[in-house]
Amino acid sequence: MHATQAAGDSFELAFNGTAIDLITQVNTDEGEVELFLDGRSVGTIDNYNATRVHQKTVFRRTGLTPGIHTLKGVMKTGDYMIVDSFRIH
Repeated sequence: MHATQAAGDSFELAFNGTAIDLITQVNTDEGEVELFLDGRSVGTIDNYNATRVHQKTVFRRTGLTPGIHTLKGVMKTGDYMIVDSFRIH
């Protein structure tokens, strides 16, 4: 689990596989997180939700070439960014 509390904070995970899921918490104090896969932006996810939900898959990428990859998330807005876990395939 990883938690940050300020815009600009980030998480980063290097993994060996062909697919990854980002599993996180969504809530009213969560915000936008920009995701980068292997150094390239793959979009922004909005973790806002009216009620707290744990263990929500908010990002999934499949069909990656076999080998080492890096997923990075940078907090853009909100008060918290909670990463519950990753699922690597």
